[in-house]
Amino acid sequence: MKKITVIVLFCCLNLFGQKSYFINVNGDKTILYENIKKESHMTNTHIVSGDYALTGYYLWYHDKEGELKKIAQSKIKELITEENRYVRMKIGSMFGFKRLHEIVMESDTYLLSQYYEGGFYYAYITNKATGKFEEKKMKISWNNRRDKKIFKKKILPYFKECNVFITIVKSNIEEKYKIRSRVVKNRMFKDISNMKCQ
Repeated sequence: MKKITVIVLFCCLNLFGQKSYFINVNGDKTILYENIKKESHMTNTHIVSGDYALTGYYLWYHDKEGELKKIAQSKIKELITEENRYVRMKIGSMFGFKRLHEIVMESDTYLLSQYYEGGFYYAYITNKATGKFEEKKMKISWNNRRDKKIFKKKILPYFKECNVFITIVKSNIEEKYKIRSRVVKNRMFKDISNMKCQ
C-alpha cells in the first residue's frame, strides 16, 4: 500500500481574484481561483487542500468553475501568488530538469531560491550575471543545527549586506525545530519571500 503524505502547502486565503496566476512557457496567463467547493483532493501520493498546492512536480490549482487542475512545473515560466513569486529554474540534476523555485532573497548580484520535493526544501544561490549556481541543492528546514552551519558557511557570504534578511533567518534557526506533524514547514526562511536586499 502506498504511503500517503499529507501536504497542505501554500494553503492560501480565499482572496485570490486576479492576484494569483501563472504564466506558462508560451506566455499565456492562467488565473488561480478559490476552491469554492471547499474540497480536499487525493492525488497519487498527496492530499491537496486549499486553493492551490505545489508538489514536487506539479502545480495543482482550481479553475473558474472550482475544478481541480494540474500543470507540470516544467511548463510554467512564473507563478505569482498573494505574497510569493516562483520562477522556473533548473534543480541541479544531471538531466537538467526545471521546476518552480520560490524566490527568497535577491541582491544586485545573487538570487536565493528554494525548491520543494519529497518532503524537503532545497536552497539554491544563483549568480544573476552568469545564470549559474554558486550553491545548489542545500537541504534545509529539517534540522536547525545543520541550518545554522549552512547559513553561516554557504548562504551568508553572498548576502552579508542584507541586514533584515540576516536578522530574520537567525531568529528562525535559533531554537531547536519542533517536528510535530507530517505537514512540511519552511522553517529556515519562515516569513521571507521575494525579499530585496536592504
